[in-house]
Amino acid sequence: MERVSKKRMRVRLTGPIFLKVQPLLDASERDPVATFTAVLALFTALLYRATAGLKASTDKLWKAGEEQMKLIEGNAAQQSRDLNASIAVARQAMISKLSEIRP
Repeated sequence: MERVSKKRMRVRLTGPIFLKVQPLLDASERDPVATFTAVLALFTALLYRATAGLKASTDKLWKAGEEQMKLIEGNAAQQSRDLNASIAVARQAMISKLSEIRP
């Protein structure tokens, strides 16, 4: 039987998040705990990145909601003024009609 040699793939990660993970990946070839720690550190880094993205999206959504509330408040105030003006016109028309009916 011929022996098949296992080639170890060396992973090189770049970027600020991965600078602390790379030594763990290098040590993971010898130690299973180091492998687990490297995977956990990588997962934590990715989770941090995703959480930061969610926070940014939530902040944008919050700002858009506040702007929408200001717009709704302005529209409601305008609608209230229009309704009050319409009621005043209707009241004046009713008073005018009643004065024609009564002698």
